[in-house]
Amino acid sequence: MAGPRATRAASSPKPRSQTTKPSSQTGTPKPPRLPVCGWSFDGRACRQRGDHLCAQRADHAQAFAEEICVHTKDRWARTPFILADWQRDDIVRPLFGEVRWDQEWQTYVRRYRSGWIELARKNGKSELLAFVALYMLVGDDVESAEVYGAARDKDQARLVFNVAARMVALSPVLSKRLRVVEHAARIEDEKANSVYQVVAADARWATSARTRRA
Repeated sequence: MAGPRATRAASSPKPRSQTTKPSSQTGTPKPPRLPVCGWSFDGRACRQRGDHLCAQRADHAQAFAEEICVHTKDRWARTPFILADWQRDDIVRPLFGEVRWDQEWQTYVRRYRSGWIELARKNGKSELLAFVALYMLVGDDVESAEVYGAARDKDQARLVFNVAARMVALSPVLSKRLRVVEHAARIEDEKANSVYQVVAADARWATSARTRRA
């Protein structure tokens, strides 16, 4: 009896060591692949995904400045507002071109929600900010946009508005699209129901303005 049992034991296959490979079903799931940006300008569409510099958006903002806006002062008046290298590469293109995927809105949105720009006097701050205001008003393709120019008092707040209003007057494209209301320091885009309005932190001016409206 002992012999056959020993024979059967010897002839039975040896147990193999158990090895397991990680399964894609049990491992950490990969995040879904983000969609292509798809923003188009000048016949070209952006094919990038995730956080990126969308060249088409950056090109659009740059083209708005250089092909639609104009200089308003001195010997450059009425000439195209060609951006300086530092304006183009350090401010305009990254500010309007850098995007990220927004999960809530299910679309790509600008990476930067605010920008802090410090320049010395006589470096074109007012004209650069006038371009930004006009781009946000009419070039950003937003219905009922509200753009505000704020400063410590009404006179200071009007500095950029005055340049923007002059840009509109000198631009064949903008002058056909926008309405400047000088006495109210306001520029309106009736087609998109959008407005650029000057506001001030000066309490006395704000109070008197409320009184006049009443």
